[in-house]
Amino acid sequence: MRSKEVRYPVAAMADMDMSDTDDMGVSPEAWMDVEFGPGCWVRDSSCDRFITIDPEHNGPGVAYLVLDRQLRRSTTVVLPHQVH
Repeated sequence: MRSKEVRYPVAAMADMDMSDTDDMGVSPEAWMDVEFGPGCWVRDSSCDRFITIDPEHNGPGVAYLVLDRQLRRSTTVVLPHQVH
């Protein structure tokens, strides 16, 4: 007999550490809400990516964490001399 897959609603996930869950069943929106908080990220609808400030960046400039629908992450840094 197959066991049922457990899915957590976003509100129930808010107090969880993401290491306690399987990321495969989590939408990018829910993951961003859990990791950074609701309202602390934006969705770029032109390329369907989710963007927030990278809290682990401690170098010059501002680092942005970019997440796609497959939960792949990348970081882009904007240096001070690149801002107009």
